[in-house]
Amino acid sequence: MKDALRRAEAAMGSPGLWGGMLLLLAALAIRAIQFGNPVIDFDEQFYLLVGDRILHGAVPFVDIWDRKPVGLYLIYSGARLLGGDGVIAYQLLATAVAAGTAWLIARIAGRIAPAPGGIVAGLIYLIFLSANGGDGGQAPVFYNALTALAGLGVVRVIERPHFDRWSFATGCAVMAILGVAIQVKYTVVFEGIFFGLALMITAYRKGCPPVLVLGATAIWVMLALLPTGTAFLWYWWHGDSDAFMFANFQSVFMRVSSTGDDLSRRVRRILVRTVPMALPAIAACLYARKARNENGTQDVQRFVTCWVIVALAAVIGFGTYHNHYALPLLLPLAIAGAHFYSRWFFTIRWPRSRRTLVIPVAALVALAGILLAWHDISRTRRYRGTAEPTYAAANFMKSRMKGCIFVFNGDPIFYQLTQSCLPTPFVFTTLLSETRDAETLGIDPMQELRRVMASHPQFVVTHDGFPFSEAKPDAWAYMKTVLDRDYRLVRRWHTGSKYRLIYQRRDDGSDPTGARH
Repeated sequence: MKDALRRAEAAMGSPGLWGGMLLLLAALAIRAIQFGNPVIDFDEQFYLLVGDRILHGAVPFVDIWDRKPVGLYLIYSGARLLGGDGVIAYQLLATAVAAGTAWLIARIAGRIAPAPGGIVAGLIYLIFLSANGGDGGQAPVFYNALTALAGLGVVRVIERPHFDRWSFATGCAVMAILGVAIQVKYTVVFEGIFFGLALMITAYRKGCPPVLVLGATAIWVMLALLPTGTAFLWYWWHGDSDAFMFANFQSVFMRVSSTGDDLSRRVRRILVRTVPMALPAIAACLYARKARNENGTQDVQRFVTCWVIVALAAVIGFGTYHNHYALPLLLPLAIAGAHFYSRWFFTIRWPRSRRTLVIPVAALVALAGILLAWHDISRTRRYRGTAEPTYAAANFMKSRMKGCIFVFNGDPIFYQLTQSCLPTPFVFTTLLSETRDAETLGIDPMQELRRVMASHPQFVVTHDGFPFSEAKPDAWAYMKTVLDRDYRLVRRWHTGSKYRLIYQRRDDGSDPTGARH
């Protein structure tokens, strides 16, 4: 079997069209189970809502409030233009982007490992996306592609014998791409700083005079900041620069990190879902340190190793430790482990039969990822729900709608599926109902909640899971009083350990007949 794999190395060459098609088919197969499910995660439901409302004239941070950069919402606006209600559109777009990222992983890994190792690294990346909350359209699914493209550019600069005009131009493209990625999520700034330093060091080591290195660096920094600066100037021109600065920067530092049992649970979850990829990556990096420097690959391997360290520092430094915050780490881990995937095997021999079974280590890593992904996806569908009850609830409200709905604590996708008006700019599910987010809004959240309920939303969506650790007790107590007095429960459905609830105003005149489930 080992000899067959060695022969495959020579036949495959670098991953071209065939590799891209293979990875695209794999991405479709791995992610298909969630296609059409509108409630994969609260985040991407909200991104789709904002992307849709942008097309109808809404301005992020002014009409709809959040902390993510505007570039992420523009991606979802693009998905919304593909038709339908946007759910399957953004999921297919995310799948195509994930496959493209896997192909870029294979291209980079092909510099430090045989071609099969690169393709396998791309496949393992796709599997572990779904094991870490990336089975839908979380932000890293999109910006990892930009980071990988920039990383390939840095690698090509490292490989060149001299730092010439082509290297400088490639560095410009790298930093411009990272600037766009930063406008998808600001955490890319960690990779941006690292890639910029790598380009500076490479230029200096290849004989570029220090003055020219500093001049090139100044241009690269400006290119990296250009997309964010452009976004700020747009808001400044329209008189909303204060809203832009508060939402994008000031509010981030007002958010309190998780503590206690909640923190330890999140950290354990990330560790369990990344260790199967981390171990091969560490082993490959240690092996590369002892290997001879052939064709300059050691410099590329050193860059990839440092990339892993930077990505890990970004995960640790951000502090909230949701599972999808580990998704950027999967990118360099997959690349770093590629040599391990193509060269390492377990050999099992049976003395009596004299038979030998050779198992690639990559197969064991992939199996671990498949099991973790299956567990995560099953848990998501059980605790967050699936398409059928969600669309049924949305259609129930839409068919009786005379005013706005208000999702107090639940799925933001209901605003999108019902095309409801928005009763508040703070429509993300936790902003008025959970303590950590409510304290970052720059307003009195209770005053805003009272204002929303005084506008008499026709339907209120919530659940019966209170109390829970993140809940804002005074908000939930107030909502219970208002719902008991002015609303009636018209629909409920079970997800995980709680019921999702829809309340309807008593005086709106709509027929609630046959509503309870």
